[in-house]
Amino acid sequence: MQAFHPYITFDGNCEEALNFYARCLDGKIVYIQYYDEAAAFGSEAFRSKVMHSEFKAGPVHFMACDRSGDQHVHYGTNLTLYISFETKERMNLIFEKLSRGGKVQLAPEETIYGSTVGVLTDRFSIHWMLVHNV
Repeated sequence: MQAFHPYITFDGNCEEALNFYARCLDGKIVYIQYYDEAAAFGSEAFRSKVMHSEFKAGPVHFMACDRSGDQHVHYGTNLTLYISFETKERMNLIFEKLSRGGKVQLAPEETIYGSTVGVLTDRFSIHWMLVHNV
């Protein structure tokens, strides 16, 4: 294997989500292509939506798109994006940014093992676990 990257499908708000993650994680959208750039794909309603994108912020690296016209997005709890941090301060800052407009399941707190863990679902229904290990 060469790499493993999550691929996230959004319900029409992929570009908004990518820009949100770029601000929260100090990252960037490395590549973005829209359905109207590949005429064989997508319905008229989705022509300006994201067909494929790549996002990077340090070691965080994932791909994302908007659903195609006949696809349905079902958000669930079976996938959580996990990020570990070198400092608790950086983890808390990113946690605060990602949680804006979302739902906090576990505010950052120290565990019996000495690490600090925070769990949230962002405003795009993506689940995150942020961890600072000692």
